[in-house]
Amino acid sequence: MGKKKLTIASGRPYTVKKLQFMKNLMRTFISTAIIIAFILLLNACKKDKVTPIVTYPAKTRVYYIAAEEVIWDYALQGYDVYMGMPFDSIDSVYAVNLPLGPTPHIGRKNLKARYIEYTDSTFTTPKTIIPQWQHLGILGPVIRAIVGDSVIVYYKNNTTINTSLHVHGLEYDASSEGAPYNNGTNGAGDIIVPKGKYMYKYFARDGSGPGPTQPSSIVWI
Repeated sequence: MGKKKLTIASGRPYTVKKLQFMKNLMRTFISTAIIIAFILLLNACKKDKVTPIVTYPAKTRVYYIAAEEVIWDYALQGYDVYMGMPFDSIDSVYAVNLPLGPTPHIGRKNLKARYIEYTDSTFTTPKTIIPQWQHLGILGPVIRAIVGDSVIVYYKNNTTINTSLHVHGLEYDASSEGAPYNNGTNGAGDIIVPKGKYMYKYFARDGSGPGPTQPSSIVWI
């Protein structure tokens, strides 16, 4: 099955103001205080009017994921990769570390929490990231599933703060939602304390996969 690319087209050329707006928008994302993100990739096996050439038996997919603190360099290449040019005066807020003075800069390296996949429940050997996914940087790991599959994530919090795991695109009950509520009705997996462990259970329902007019796989973030 061939791969399809998503293309965003516009009938008008971008103006300088639009480019600056896009640039500022990117800064908003990369300067977030703590980024804990992962990507969920769901392959196609949707039961629509088109009969699949290959049918896939449902299976349980198991992952071992830990949240860990790392010093992350947001400007590893040393220049503005998005715009393809050297850093300007605004960029220096993120690229130069000036903790003191009238205009302190946070710098390019910051303490972050990120998800890391391991090979087994001992959480001792990180799983090798294949070349086609290394561009994700601080995002990841990729969780794959086919409609009808169950997904189990054995989770460990190796950070110094409370964390959890919350997914989009999969079905789950309250114990695996991974998102606390202000009214105190939290599920067991909503707050995982430092060094704590938890098992999240998910299901790839029919709506988790692509629709009839979508490509063979769909990404949930």
